[in-house]
Amino acid sequence: MAEAEKPAQPETPKPAAPEKAEEKKAAPTAPTSSATSEKTE
Repeated sequence: MAEAEKPAQPETPKPAAPEKAEEKKAAPTAPTSSATSEKTE
C-alpha cells in the first residue's frame, strides 16, 4: 500500500505546480500594477 501512495504523492504536486506558478505570476503582477498606478497619480 505504501508503494501505491509513493507514486500518488509526486502526481499530486504536478498539477499543483502549474497552479502555484500562475499565482506567483499573478501575485507580483497585481501589486506591481497598483504601485505603478499610484506613482503615476
